[in-house]
This record gives sequence, C-alpha cells and structure tokens, in this order.
Amino acid sequence: MRMKDLTPAQLSSVPCPTCGVTAGQRCLLHSGALRSELHIDRKLSAAEAIETKRYQRIQSLAKRPAGDRPSIR
Repeated sequence: MRMKDLTPAQLSSVPCPTCGVTAGQRCLLHSGALRSELHIDRKLSAAEAIETKRYQRIQSLAKRPAGDRPSIR
C-alpha cells in the first residue's frame, strides 16, 4: 500500500515513534507546537501496520475450509 493512498485517520492510527504522541493525536515539534504534517516514521509505521493486518487477514482466510471462503469477486 502506498502512503499517499492512506487516509489521515489511518495515518494517525499508530503512535509516533519520533515525538511519542499517542495514536489519534497530531505530531509535535521539538518546541511542543503542533506539526503541520506527520513525521515520516509515523507514516511508514502506519503503512506497515495496515499491511501486517491485511496479511494476517489473508492468512486466516486461507486456512479456512474451501466451503467457508468468501468470494473475492
């Protein structure tokens, strides 16, 4: 998944590893003021978290018996 495809809610759904704010809050500057954009590390963490969740969902669907699998179409 590309970072530009992520919504603002998805991007802020993970805590920021750079400034330490919790999920759902905006990133902070070193001075304590709000940043206009999220830190790049947070964007990467959000994309990775979404891909990991998606991969786990695909793996759990693959383990189901053939009759229980939903159609992809």
